[in-house]
Amino acid sequence: MTKFHMIVDGQIFDLTELFDLRVVEFKRQSPQIVNNYTTSQGIDGGEDEGSTFEKFTYAITCKFITENSVDYHLKVNELYRFIYRRESYFIHIDREYGKMFEVHPLPVDIERISEGRGNITLLFEVFRGYGRSFTTTLTPLTFESNTWQFAQGLELADYQYTHQSNRFNIFNASDFPIDPRVHDLEIIIKGSSEGELNFYNRTNGDRFIYYPPIRTIDTLTLEKGAKMNGIACGRDTNFGLIRLEKGINEFEVFGASQLDISFNFPFIYE
Repeated sequence: MTKFHMIVDGQIFDLTELFDLRVVEFKRQSPQIVNNYTTSQGIDGGEDEGSTFEKFTYAITCKFITENSVDYHLKVNELYRFIYRRESYFIHIDREYGKMFEVHPLPVDIERISEGRGNITLLFEVFRGYGRSFTTTLTPLTFESNTWQFAQGLELADYQYTHQSNRFNIFNASDFPIDPRVHDLEIIIKGSSEGELNFYNRTNGDRFIYYPPIRTIDTLTLEKGAKMNGIACGRDTNFGLIRLEKGINEFEVFGASQLDISFNFPFIYE
C-alpha cells in the first residue's frame, strides 16, 4: 500500500494510517518555467535574461474510509484540521521515497460515496518551484538506506562530504546550482590557521576569507552568513559567498592545517 507522509518540524506523520486513507493516484504538474526577456522599442525580439521556475501543484487522490456516518464526519474534520496549517510543511510519497516537497495546502472537497466512505483529491502548492531530497549529504549515499533513489542525479561513485585535506571535490547532484542565500547549505570548518584562511571553489571562482587566527577548538560555520563558535563574524571576513555548481566542485583551502570540513545540504530537483 502506498504511504503518504507529512513532515512537520522534522516529525513524520503517516496520513494513510492516521486517517485510513488509501492512495489511488499521485501526480504533479510539470515544472512551471518562466522565460524572462528584456525588450527595447524598435529592436526585434528580446534579450535573454534567463529562466526561473514558478510554483506548481501536487495532487494526491485517496479513498477515505471510516466505520459509519458519525465517524465519517469526525474524521473529515480531523483531516482538515491536520492538513490546513498556516505554516508550510513537507509531503512525501513512499513510491518516490528519495524526494519530498515543501507545500501549502489548497482548498478541496470530499466526494461522499456512501455512509462512511468518500473520495478526496488533496491539492498542494509547491511554492518554491522545486522538490528536495528526503535527507541531506551527511546521510551515506547508498541506495540500501531507503533515503536515496535512482533518478536523483546520483552516480555510482564514492562521493564524500566530509574532508580532512586541503584539496577535495564536492558533488552536487541537484538539477540546480546551490546558493546559500536561497537554499539550505551548511559548511562547517575546523582546523588551525595563523590568519587569513582562504576557502576557494575552483569550479566557479567563489572565495571566502576569514582573517583572524583559528584554533583547533574553534568552529567556523558558513550558511547564509558566517559564524565563529555560533557568533556572527561577517566583519572578520571578505563577505565572500560559497555556492555549488551542478556536478563536481573542486575546492582548495589555503592558510590552514589540521582541517575537518563538512558540507551538509539536500539536493534540489525540478
